[in-house]
Amino acid sequence: MKVLRPNEILRWITERKYLFFCFLLLSFVFMQLVDPGYADARNESFSITLLHAFILSLISWDLLRLRTTRILWLLGFVLLTLFSKYAFSQGEDGLALIEVALALRIGFCVVIIWLLISSLLRKVELGQDDIFAALSVYLLVGIVFAEAYLLLLVNYPQETLSIPFGELKIGDVFYFSFITLSTIGFGDITPLSPVARGLTIVEGVIGVTFLATIVARTVSRQHHRDQASENRLDQD
Repeated sequence: MKVLRPNEILRWITERKYLFFCFLLLSFVFMQLVDPGYADARNESFSITLLHAFILSLISWDLLRLRTTRILWLLGFVLLTLFSKYAFSQGEDGLALIEVALALRIGFCVVIIWLLISSLLRKVELGQDDIFAALSVYLLVGIVFAEAYLLLLVNYPQETLSIPFGELKIGDVFYFSFITLSTIGFGDITPLSPVARGLTIVEGVIGVTFLATIVARTVSRQHHRDQASENRLDQD
């Protein structure tokens, strides 16, 4: 049995980095689903907050090219993680801080989504890892909307989702976000307020449009490659 050396393992991960990022993002979503904290985000465990920052910092480190930008970006993640931990530990007295922390986390995610999409659009051909990059965008969109629902719940606890606020867990919010993004919509949790309904419409449209666009782009690229191969064979 061949034993992989550390540099071989690192090279394997580097060549499949977005597969690794997808695994981390799925781990983050799973941890949120099983987290016992309630949906006002006051009881979110620090390990989940830390994992959130770690994943986003890894992805952004790959996307950002300038060393100074990378360092400033990572410093921002460290400060955001510490601020989030402090805000979530304040309870009722820290609702305003929780709102700021969630808004900043959403902002960081949106920037990374934009960087990932820009990177994908610049590619002439989409490889296997690029498909996982697109899947990472899809998962990040679900996370962004989940945190947007949490932000609404902090402000309007009784008027956002159909489950009573005292019984609603953070995992329920992430579950609702991803069944909305995938347009499954079981109906066990429904939006109540006009703002929450508006968010679900936007999320559902993004989910359908994004998947259709990625599939169409991938098939189109493959078709062009096949045509180019056939043309080369005909010329030979």
